[in-house]
Amino acid sequence: MATGQASSDQNEGTLKIQSHPPLYNLGKLKKRRRRDLKRGQGVAMSEIYQALAQVHGRVAHEGDHHPVVISYEKKSSKKKKNINYMGMKINRKKMKKRMKKYGIKY
Repeated sequence: MATGQASSDQNEGTLKIQSHPPLYNLGKLKKRRRRDLKRGQGVAMSEIYQALAQVHGRVAHEGDHHPVVISYEKKSSKKKKNINYMGMKINRKKMKKRMKKYGIKY
């Protein structure tokens, strides 16, 4: 009798996963991490493997395939070179050098 209940619980878990697949949001990823993810490597991929292990832990059927939705955002890689200081556009690196030269902490 216990095996009958266990199999019905597993079937219910399978139905829940198939009707509402788990969603994993990786947040904003830099270009390098996105590239590694597409290649199946890197830190983001290890997070996905952990998530998949949780899904497989909930469902005991080895042969079944279950959908998992993974989302991420592009992190902008553009850094502002010029800053607006009192209406003047100044190059950030040059400003840092000048301030360091005169002993002002930036």
